Amino acid sequence: MATWAECRTEVKNHLWRQDLSDDLLDRHLTQAVKYICSKRDWEWLEGTKVSAATTASKIALPADYKAPIRLISVDASGFRRELKLRPLSILRTIWEATNDSGTPVDYAISDNQIFIGPTTLIDDYTYELHYRKFLATGEDNWLTENLDLLLIYRAASTLGARIKSESDAMLFGALFRDEMTAAEDEDDDKKSDIDGGCIEPDSDAEILSSMM
Repeated sequence: MATWAECRTEVKNHLWRQDLSDDLLDRHLTQAVKYICSKRDWEWLEGTKVSAATTASKIALPADYKAPIRLISVDASGFRRELKLRPLSILRTIWEATNDSGTPVDYAISDNQIFIGPTTLIDDYTYELHYRKFLATGEDNWLTENLDLLLIYRAASTLGARIKSESDAMLFGALFRDEMTAAEDEDDDKKSDIDGGCIEPDSDAEILSSMM
């Protein structure tokens, strides 16, 4: 575990370059964060448990919302149903066809809100939103606290290329890939625990992409 400042120091130590500025280090560490987050829908980037009352047809999006993964409705008996994401215009057509009542089966996202259709007037429903969220960089970054080596190795690799040290770029690039593989395996295990083992393996294209 490390803080953002400690990650900076470690990158300088790995490259034997104490002269590197904090601004330069921050740029490469931030790029590393974005790169790691872009590789997959990480379990730690997903949020859950957005609740709505019986007659609610709209739910405000969480402040850190970035993109949807899935929305699940849970009725009073505990039955779970995954809703289908549709354009809002289609959802409004569904509402009109069902007279504004019925079992929720679809949702749309617009104006920082989730619209659920058809709206429900019969049973109590709870909605669980799984979503990709924005990950801030800084002292409280999840990556610095839990996967600091990923950040350090990736930043050291890209900085090695920046300062024309090909050996460092290759060495830390290889260390990053090894660390990334371990992190992805652990992430799959966590998702398997949550979703009952229904985890699709990475495709060949995704594996090749992670090595670049």
